[in-house]
Amino acid sequence: MKHRLEDRTMKYFAIILCFIIPTLALAEEIPFRKSGLWEIEMTNSDEPTMTIKQCVDAASEQETVEMSKRLSKDKCTKNETRKEGDTYITETDCTMGNRRILSTTVTTGDFTSYYESHVTVQPDADNNDNPGSNITLNAKWIGECEAGQKPGEVIMSDNG
Repeated sequence: MKHRLEDRTMKYFAIILCFIIPTLALAEEIPFRKSGLWEIEMTNSDEPTMTIKQCVDAASEQETVEMSKRLSKDKCTKNETRKEGDTYITETDCTMGNRRILSTTVTTGDFTSYYESHVTVQPDADNNDNPGSNITLNAKWIGECEAGQKPGEVIMSDNG
Protein backbone atom coordinates (compact mmCIF):
# COMPACT_ATOMS: atom_id res chain seq x y z
CA MET A 1 0.00 0.00 0.00
CA LYS A 2 1.49 3.35 -1.02
CA HIS A 3 1.06 6.38 1.21
CA ARG A 4 1.16 10.14 0.91
CA LEU A 5 3.65 11.86 3.15
CA GLU A 6 1.46 11.87 6.26
CA ASP A 7 2.67 12.75 9.76
CA ARG A 8 4.17 9.33 10.50
CA THR A 9 5.66 9.08 7.05
CA MET A 10 7.06 12.60 7.32
CA LYS A 11 8.68 11.60 10.59
CA TYR A 12 10.36 8.62 8.95
CA PHE A 13 11.28 10.67 5.90
CA ALA A 14 12.87 13.32 8.13
CA ILE A 15 14.81 10.59 9.93
CA ILE A 16 16.07 9.23 6.63
CA LEU A 17 17.03 12.62 5.23
CA CYS A 18 18.55 14.05 8.36
CA PHE A 19 20.32 11.16 9.99
CA ILE A 20 20.69 8.07 7.89
CA ILE A 21 21.45 9.43 4.44
CA PRO A 22 23.99 11.94 5.80
CA THR A 23 25.64 9.08 7.64
CA LEU A 24 26.08 7.20 4.40
CA ALA A 25 26.75 10.21 2.21
CA LEU A 26 29.22 12.23 4.25
CA ALA A 27 31.59 9.47 5.24
CA GLU A 28 34.31 9.50 2.64
CA GLU A 29 35.05 5.81 3.15
CA ILE A 30 31.49 4.58 2.75
CA PRO A 31 30.91 3.50 -0.85
CA PHE A 32 27.84 4.36 -2.89
CA ARG A 33 25.16 1.71 -2.96
CA LYS A 34 24.97 -0.52 -6.01
CA SER A 35 22.74 0.96 -8.72
CA GLY A 36 19.23 -0.46 -8.84
CA LEU A 37 16.34 -1.00 -6.47
CA TRP A 38 16.95 -1.17 -2.74
CA GLU A 39 14.33 -2.38 -0.30
CA ILE A 40 14.77 -0.86 3.14
CA GLU A 41 12.80 -2.07 6.13
CA MET A 42 12.71 0.53 8.86
CA THR A 43 11.65 -0.38 12.37
CA ASN A 44 11.24 1.96 15.29
CA SER A 45 10.48 0.73 18.77
CA ASP A 46 7.16 2.64 18.87
CA GLU A 47 5.93 2.30 15.28
CA PRO A 48 4.98 -0.42 12.79
CA THR A 49 7.64 -1.42 10.29
CA MET A 50 7.79 0.68 7.15
CA THR A 51 9.22 -0.59 3.86
CA ILE A 52 10.88 1.81 1.48
CA LYS A 53 11.85 0.94 -2.07
CA GLN A 54 14.43 3.33 -3.41
CA CYS A 55 15.83 3.42 -6.92
CA VAL A 56 19.47 4.62 -6.98
CA ASP A 57 22.27 5.18 -9.42
CA ALA A 58 25.64 6.95 -9.14
CA ALA A 59 24.13 10.33 -10.09
CA SER A 60 21.31 10.11 -7.51
CA GLU A 61 23.79 9.00 -4.84
CA GLN A 62 26.03 11.99 -5.66
CA GLU A 63 23.00 14.29 -5.49
CA THR A 64 22.23 12.85 -2.06
CA VAL A 65 25.79 13.57 -0.96
CA GLU A 66 25.46 17.20 -2.05
CA MET A 67 22.05 17.62 -0.40
CA SER A 68 23.35 16.01 2.79
CA LYS A 69 26.36 18.33 2.89
CA ARG A 70 24.08 21.37 2.59
CA LEU A 71 21.68 20.04 5.22
CA SER A 72 24.48 19.16 7.60
CA LYS A 73 26.14 22.55 7.15
CA ASP A 74 22.87 24.38 7.88
CA LYS A 75 21.41 22.14 10.58
CA CYS A 76 24.25 20.33 12.36
CA THR A 77 27.03 21.47 14.66
CA LYS A 78 28.48 17.96 14.63
CA ASN A 79 28.46 15.27 11.95
CA GLU A 80 31.44 13.00 12.38
CA THR A 81 32.00 9.52 10.98
CA ARG A 82 34.72 7.09 11.87
CA LYS A 83 35.45 3.60 10.63
CA GLU A 84 36.12 0.78 13.07
CA GLY A 85 36.88 -2.41 11.17
CA ASP A 86 33.91 -2.97 8.83
CA THR A 87 31.65 -0.68 10.87
CA TYR A 88 30.93 3.01 10.29
CA ILE A 89 29.89 5.07 13.30
CA THR A 90 28.40 8.53 12.83
CA GLU A 91 27.57 10.96 15.60
CA THR A 92 25.43 14.02 14.89
CA ASP A 93 24.16 17.04 16.77
CA CYS A 94 21.50 18.70 14.63
CA THR A 95 18.59 21.08 15.05
CA MET A 96 15.28 20.71 13.21
CA GLY A 97 12.85 23.50 13.98
CA ASN A 98 13.05 23.93 17.74
CA ARG A 99 14.34 20.40 18.35
CA ARG A 100 17.93 19.55 19.10
CA ILE A 101 18.55 15.98 18.01
CA LEU A 102 21.60 14.00 19.04
CA SER A 103 22.05 10.71 17.23
CA THR A 104 24.50 7.88 16.79
CA THR A 105 24.29 5.65 13.72
CA VAL A 106 26.15 2.36 13.40
CA THR A 107 26.26 0.97 9.84
CA THR A 108 27.63 -2.29 8.47
CA GLY A 109 27.33 -4.00 5.12
CA ASP A 110 28.84 -4.32 1.68
CA PHE A 111 26.57 -1.75 -0.08
CA THR A 112 26.30 -4.03 -3.12
CA SER A 113 23.81 -6.51 -1.68
CA TYR A 114 22.95 -5.26 1.81
CA TYR A 115 23.62 -2.84 4.62
CA GLU A 116 22.20 -2.41 8.09
CA SER A 117 22.02 0.76 10.19
CA HIS A 118 21.09 1.18 13.83
CA VAL A 119 20.20 4.74 14.80
CA THR A 120 19.91 5.85 18.41
CA VAL A 121 18.30 9.25 18.86
CA GLN A 122 18.94 10.52 22.35
CA PRO A 123 16.15 12.11 24.37
CA ASP A 124 16.19 15.91 24.43
CA ALA A 125 16.18 17.12 28.04
CA ASP A 126 14.98 20.54 26.87
CA ASN A 127 12.04 19.22 24.83
CA ASN A 128 9.63 16.59 26.18
CA ASP A 129 8.30 16.04 22.63
CA ASN A 130 11.52 14.17 21.82
CA PRO A 131 11.73 11.13 24.12
CA GLY A 132 14.39 9.53 21.89
CA SER A 133 14.12 6.40 19.80
CA ASN A 134 15.92 3.42 18.37
CA ILE A 135 15.57 2.85 14.64
CA THR A 136 16.89 -0.07 12.62
CA LEU A 137 17.21 -0.17 8.85
CA ASN A 138 17.78 -3.43 7.03
CA ALA A 139 18.46 -2.78 3.36
CA LYS A 140 18.91 -5.24 0.54
CA TRP A 141 19.48 -4.83 -3.17
CA ILE A 142 16.61 -6.49 -5.00
CA GLY A 143 17.41 -5.89 -8.67
CA GLU A 144 16.59 -3.39 -11.35
CA CYS A 145 14.40 -0.38 -10.54
CA GLU A 146 10.66 -0.86 -11.04
CA ALA A 147 9.22 0.06 -14.44
CA GLY A 148 8.84 3.82 -14.62
CA GLN A 149 10.74 4.43 -11.38
CA LYS A 150 13.56 6.94 -11.81
CA PRO A 151 16.80 7.07 -9.81
CA GLY A 152 16.23 8.95 -6.57
CA GLU A 153 12.53 8.05 -6.37
CA VAL A 154 11.22 6.45 -3.20
CA ILE A 155 8.09 4.34 -2.69
CA MET A 156 6.97 4.01 0.93
CA SER A 157 4.53 1.45 2.31
CA ASP A 158 3.44 0.07 5.67
CA ASN A 159 3.96 -3.56 6.59
CA GLY A 160 1.78 -3.39 9.62
